[in-house]
Amino acid sequence: MKKLLTAVILLASTSAFAQLSQGNLFLTGTAGISNSSGEFDDGTSTTELDNIKNSRFGVGAGYMLSDQFAVIGGFTMTSTVVEDPTDNTESRTKGNSFFVGARRYSSIGNHLYLFGELAVGAFGSQSETETPTATLKGDKVSGFFTTLSPGLTFFPTETHRIALDVTVGSLGYTSRTVTDRSTDPAEESSRNTFDFGIDLTSVTFGIQVFFNAGGNSSN
Repeated sequence: MKKLLTAVILLASTSAFAQLSQGNLFLTGTAGISNSSGEFDDGTSTTELDNIKNSRFGVGAGYMLSDQFAVIGGFTMTSTVVEDPTDNTESRTKGNSFFVGARRYSSIGNHLYLFGELAVGAFGSQSETETPTATLKGDKVSGFFTTLSPGLTFFPTETHRIALDVTVGSLGYTSRTVTDRSTDPAEESSRNTFDFGIDLTSVTFGIQVFFNAGGNSSN
């Protein structure tokens, strides 16, 4: 019985590791939707606050270049809509970004892995505001970034085909150029920022689906 229990525990451990073995592939996706609105009451009158809608969708892929080490890439689309009931205006911002990078895994349990992810990429966005009489061009933003992010990968099932990802904060550098299209001629400004921190308000969740593509087949 003791030998059987040992074999079961070993199988669970090696099955998770098998998905992180050289030659395997995985697909990943992230999604997020939020909506906020409300009212402000100063005691004499009530003002309806802006209605803010945010959405984010991303897809990516990775290849296990060696055991517990993957090269990765991805693409993300974002959208923000701000409705101002006071002025009867609607501001819309749409953006996209892509990245390539690498991820290193380290086991901290049979189903749980800690990882560090280094990525570089580029991004861009455009905004406009619609009023009752016209549509006004807003800022156009472009730039590039590099980030180093910590995170956790959890395999919730014994098959270890599906993994749940969570990334918390990052160490990163961003170079951003903003073009104000509301002026003629348009005006540009640039800004470089360096960020560091484990920000619990900046948590990204994702799902990974693993495929055995000629790597370790012990799973």
